[in-house]
Amino acid sequence: MMQSARVSCLAVHRVGNPTRQEALLLSDRSASVSPAVEKLILEGYLHGIYDSKRQYQFIHPIHLQHNVLYTLSRQFFREEIDFLTLSRQIAQHLYQQSQHPKISEGDVLVILFEGLGDEGETRGIGIFKAEVRDEFLTIIDQHGVLDLAHASGINPRLIDKGALLLESSPTVYALDRFGKESQFWVEAFLQALRVPDSQSSSKMLTEVIAELADTLPDPQQQQQFKDDVLGLCESQEAVSIASMSEVVEKFVPRQTLQDTLDHAAESYGFALDTTQTVPTQAVQKRLQRQWSRIGIGQGISILLPSDLHFIGVEQQELANGELTFLLRVERKQGA
Repeated sequence: MMQSARVSCLAVHRVGNPTRQEALLLSDRSASVSPAVEKLILEGYLHGIYDSKRQYQFIHPIHLQHNVLYTLSRQFFREEIDFLTLSRQIAQHLYQQSQHPKISEGDVLVILFEGLGDEGETRGIGIFKAEVRDEFLTIIDQHGVLDLAHASGINPRLIDKGALLLESSPTVYALDRFGKESQFWVEAFLQALRVPDSQSSSKMLTEVIAELADTLPDPQQQQQFKDDVLGLCESQEAVSIASMSEVVEKFVPRQTLQDTLDHAAESYGFALDTTQTVPTQAVQKRLQRQWSRIGIGQGISILLPSDLHFIGVEQQELANGELTFLLRVERKQGA
């Protein structure tokens, strides 16, 4: 992807927050890029944004052609607008979407990358907003005397907000280091949904199952739920969401399962399809780590060694208010 990559054009604009009456400053020309700057951009911005875990898909509730960034990028790649016009319109769109009070003013770098793809045949538009400036020391030579001076600047290896739009597809790579605060970069500015991969899907499914297990008040029922889920994982290399739902619905109402899945989808930026399969090894390992802690009632939990199987617990409250718990466990076969 990046062996033959190069920076073809770059423009810098400053985008404030209109709710705080901060300005939008648009450059009148593209910036010059030295070999040293190009090297930093490729090793920092491009390398940091191009990752399968950061894949999103442009969307729009009416039609994809109404998605501002997707349409602007297509117009540029079709040579209907030039690069500076593209960069200025991107900055204007970002300014219009910066309505959340937590959105900071920042410098926006719009970069045209060439030489992308396996054969170096693809172009891409990089959009990077730097909201945080790093403070550092620099050494200056004052006629043979070395002095320290203060400086501040942008660290391209630490991306605050970034996006890479490819010429060859509607896929966009996106990153928002402060996304939990406002969500505006992906949802409002890019208008994109995350493309799920096996790792994020298995993590999401694990969290949903673990959350549902915690809703079961009876320890024995909770343990049976865990055994059935882990048993399904052990029996297959990959499990469909539909198959896992069948097991879960033996213990929790279907609507509860659906509500939990919907809540997880809001957090992750994508939904799990019922026909989708997830590798069970990752799910099983994550659940086993989480479920080594066993709830025995009264808000009390214990850590159970991996070679023991929890059967049940009996509790008794004495007249003086003292509680006693009788745990029943068995050693797992082959342990």
